[in-house]
Amino acid sequence: MAKQLIVNPNNETFAKLMRSIAKAIRTKNTVSINKIKAEFAEYDTTLFYNDKRDEIRVLIKDCPFVDFPVSQFTDIK
Repeated sequence: MAKQLIVNPNNETFAKLMRSIAKAIRTKNTVSINKIKAEFAEYDTTLFYNDKRDEIRVLIKDCPFVDFPVSQFTDIK
């Protein structure tokens, strides 16, 4: 059974994971991106990055998707 993840920027676990993925995206660190995506997968969660809109889409099984701007979780340009 998968762990539960609350998709809310105020949730400590979610915010930590999102800060990690945002930093990895900005630094183009593919090893870290794959590692963090694997951590999200433990929660039955999939991530997609839209580079045109600079957003991370969070998709949890049987739930609607949620988009977050990368800039919400990192100051790296």
